[in-house]
Amino acid sequence: MKKIIVCLLLMLVMSGCSYKGASLLGGRKDEATGKTEGVRIDMKSQSLKNLPGELFGRDNVISFDVSNNLLTGALPSEIGKWKKLTLLDVSDNKMTGIPAEIGQLTELSSLDYSNNMLDTMPNEIVGLKKLKTFSLAGNLYRDVPSQLLQMPNLGLLDLSRNKLAVLPEDLSGWKNLRVLIVGGNPLSATDLSRLKKSLPDTQVVY
Repeated sequence: MKKIIVCLLLMLVMSGCSYKGASLLGGRKDEATGKTEGVRIDMKSQSLKNLPGELFGRDNVISFDVSNNLLTGALPSEIGKWKKLTLLDVSDNKMTGIPAEIGQLTELSSLDYSNNMLDTMPNEIVGLKKLKTFSLAGNLYRDVPSQLLQMPNLGLLDLSRNKLAVLPEDLSGWKNLRVLIVGGNPLSATDLSRLKKSLPDTQVVY
């Protein structure tokens, strides 16, 4: 365990970045089964402006938290290498895009992109068949991305505090949603009423 932590920190130092607060949990090998435990990487609140490519050399990462940093643009395309990732938290940064490679994270169940500067979405994101929770709160969307209506397994979708003024005509793609949060958008009373009628089994929060 200690060796794994030291190795990761050495890679970060060699890349020319100082991430003294990086936390790595897991990675131990089960002697009985021979399987290696999934790794959780926590790099939140480190004032990071970029991520070193060496970070994505692992193949057993299951959780990655880089929330509350200074990241811009989009995550590196190498994020697609983490096939076992189940949780990704990129909230509270200055991201303006989502990499197409995110669609390769087929085990992902929780994705948080809240409080960034997003207004587009890659088509590849519909490949996240196991995604249950998706937060896009506090971004710059003026229209609901059509891709979100092609993700029938979503259970919770947070679109609050964007710039949504209208809703799609066809809301059938959200019929399995348990919770939909749309507060803080300039939606009309008519749209909100239609939303509740179209999704009778969904808890609509506004």
